[in-house]
Amino acid sequence: MTDIATLQTAVDAAQAALDAFCADQMTRLPTQDAWDALTADEKIAEWDAEGALKFSLRTAKRALNEENARRDAFYVARQAAFDAFEAQKTTDRGVLNALWQEKEDNGFDPDYVPA
Repeated sequence: MTDIATLQTAVDAAQAALDAFCADQMTRLPTQDAWDALTADEKIAEWDAEGALKFSLRTAKRALNEENARRDAFYVARQAAFDAFEAQKTTDRGVLNALWQEKEDNGFDPDYVPA
């Protein structure tokens, strides 16, 4: 299993990188006219950079969500196994109590010590 804190750090770092890029882009290209002044290659480079950052963020979030889902499934399975164990223990205790009661009903003396 991967450490949740490490995955959350990756998500935070990817979000920070995207936020920094967007802030920088707003500084460099504050108006539609500034955007329109870019060449087609420059616009493609801007879209590629933004797309790469968004992809990185989506990938980090997906990894975090998958790890959370794996852990949730583990805890659900563990709880089901524990519940089954407790149910079996309760059943066994009932059977043992019934057997002991049957022995006592048939004259078994639990305090008898042979001489």
